[in-house]
Amino acid sequence: HFVDDGFGKFRDRNHAETFLEFVTSLSADLTYTLERPRADGFLPFLDVLLHRDLSTSVYRKPTHTDKYTHYTTAAPQNTKDALIRSLTRRAYIICSSQHLPKVLSHIKQVLLDNGYPLPRIHLIMQRTKVSINRKKSSKPASNHADACVPSTPQSPSPYKPSPNVIKSSFNI
Repeated sequence: HFVDDGFGKFRDRNHAETFLEFVTSLSADLTYTLERPRADGFLPFLDVLLHRDLSTSVYRKPTHTDKYTHYTTAAPQNTKDALIRSLTRRAYIICSSQHLPKVLSHIKQVLLDNGYPLPRIHLIMQRTKVSINRKKSSKPASNHADACVPSTPQSPSPYKPSPNVIKSSFNI
C-alpha cells in the first residue's frame, strides 16, 4: 500500500463528500480522507500553505525548529550552498508574489541564525533566482491540464472513467 496526496476545489462540502465517496468506491485498496481549512481559513497541503484568497506560501509544521547544518561545521561548502539554494528554490516555486518577500526574508534570518554569512546568502539566493527565471523564460506556454488517477501494485492499470462519466457524476 502507499500513501499519496491530492488536492481539489469543490463548490461546497456536499460536492466534496460526493467526490470522496466516488473515488473511495474505485478500489478497496485505497483509502481517502478529506481535509478542510483550519479555523483561520488556511489549508496546509504538503509544504504549501493555501491562503483564503487562494494565494500560497511555504508551510512549516508547528514543530519545525529552523535548525539546519551550522555554517561553521566541517560540511563541504557545496552542501552549505545547497541548503541556501533549496530553501530559496522552494520559496520561488511555492509562494505567490505577495508572500515571496516575507518568506525570503525569513530564510535569510534563519540562515543568519545558523551562522551563514550575509554576503554568501545574498550570492547564492541571487544565483538561484537567476536560474529559476532563466528556466521559466525558456519553457513553452501550455494551455492544457494534466490529471492523475491512482493505481495500486495489485491493479497497475488505473481506473479510467470517460470524461462524460466524470462530468455527469460531478456536474462539471
